[in-house]
Amino acid sequence: MRKKGFFSMVVAVLVLSLAVFGWTAAPCAAKQKVIKWRVQDTFAAGIALSWSGEILTRTINDIVQTPNYRLVLDYHYGSEMFPMGETFEAVRTGALDAAIGWPGFLKGLNSALTLFGSFPCSMTPEDYAIWYYYGGGRQLANEIYGKYNIKPFAAGGGSIEGGLWSHKKLTRPEDFKGLKIRCPGFSEDILTMLGARTMAISPDEIYLAVDRKVVDAAEFTFPCGDKSISLYEVAKYLITPAWWQTYMITILGVNMNTWKRLPDELKPLVEYATKVSYLISYAKWEYSNIDAVRTFRKKGTDITKLDSKTIEELEKLTVRLAEQEAAKNPDFLKVAKSQYNFLKGYKEWRYMAKPYGQGKVHKYFPKFVDKDPKFPWITDKRDPKYYAIFEKGKK
Repeated sequence: MRKKGFFSMVVAVLVLSLAVFGWTAAPCAAKQKVIKWRVQDTFAAGIALSWSGEILTRTINDIVQTPNYRLVLDYHYGSEMFPMGETFEAVRTGALDAAIGWPGFLKGLNSALTLFGSFPCSMTPEDYAIWYYYGGGRQLANEIYGKYNIKPFAAGGGSIEGGLWSHKKLTRPEDFKGLKIRCPGFSEDILTMLGARTMAISPDEIYLAVDRKVVDAAEFTFPCGDKSISLYEVAKYLITPAWWQTYMITILGVNMNTWKRLPDELKPLVEYATKVSYLISYAKWEYSNIDAVRTFRKKGTDITKLDSKTIEELEKLTVRLAEQEAAKNPDFLKVAKSQYNFLKGYKEWRYMAKPYGQGKVHKYFPKFVDKDPKFPWITDKRDPKYYAIFEKGKK
């Protein structure tokens, strides 16, 4: 009798809760208008990098709904509808409603876009979240992506990559000289400064390129991603840390016309869903890296680390590269200055938090960084745009 009474009480509470929030299943299903977006990932099925797209799709399908409307993503993996290299253009023109991917592939279009996905020797995913949501990053993303008729959202938060899979042990800057390396984005410029040759190889060809020694070394992504394409089978050494990509962010890019057509009551829920996806994808990737590293050890991978002198040299080269690119591209200057200003302002607190705080305390900064960076949220904390969706407008 007591058990029956308990379950009756639980059912009553659930029914009352649903009634309060207006989420009664039958009426909702009858009244809701379903809006469907065609979405393509830039990553193929079966690899860990597609997790952010999978998580985002499920999150949006679960969260982005009201009694009147529901948004559903018709999600496709990379190249299922358009070749990976054409995904961005398909969103820009409206051939796709949206795409999920890593902005590092867009360096040739506008180098500033790359900064929203990664940059060598710089931020962590935690840094990125702070900068993006509070330090002006979201506004800059809207501005730069807006030039291409796209509304962007940070949707996946990835940490530092696993390392460089190599046939040769590398510890010093001179060890890179003469090597053929697959490492995309701005890392190509730094490796060229070190005397290496870089090669453009698509993700689905990395395994064979390393196995057949078309390249001397190659990177792919996090340890769990490297495990998913079995790179431990074809290279003896894993060179760490992955200085060329200390964070990896995936962006949901929505065609601007598609975004404008979305009912206003769903728009803040899309942003909320991307925040959830950012956190969950980061947690899943990082947790999965534990098993991946154990697999590498078990299979005999020799995991080595670059010495501290090499790390310092790479950071100096990155600063020089940022200055060179900023001189060529005003968009890059605007975004890079904002990011480096954040890193400079965060430096003192990061130092205080060591050894438990996350991220590297930076020693070197480009010349364009402000002497005394200003941070708008310090005096504007109560602005509603800084709050989560369910807190919006509270004072």
